[in-house]
Amino acid sequence: MNNRLFWRLLQIAFFVLIVSPAAFGQVAHDIKVKLQPETHLIEVVDKITLSPELLKSKQLHFTIHQGLEPEVLDKNIVLRKTSGAAARSFFSDNPSLLQSSMKIELYEVNLREGTDQFTLKYAGEIY
Repeated sequence: MNNRLFWRLLQIAFFVLIVSPAAFGQVAHDIKVKLQPETHLIEVVDKITLSPELLKSKQLHFTIHQGLEPEVLDKNIVLRKTSGAAARSFFSDNPSLLQSSMKIELYEVNLREGTDQFTLKYAGEIY
């Protein structure tokens, strides 16, 4: 696999959970990745554990590369794609995301009381 493809795969495979500047370093990821370079496919299962500081908010937002179609594997946790005014507000508060050449989408996760982790699965075609 050439270096350009490798770095592109890394860019796409890992998404950034963005809650606030204080959230940096307070999210743990246990990631399992399946890459199929010949067919440009990736499949990721990411078990995400949040710090107590992040749990104060029941809603968490994250961005992910367009077309990777995330889904939550846990019961009683709601994942929804965010658009319209809510997305515009989020991106205006995080302008560096708009400067990227990658097309990204915004999602919101709603956690139930007492939950500090959830598992996301996402997959799709990458180049």
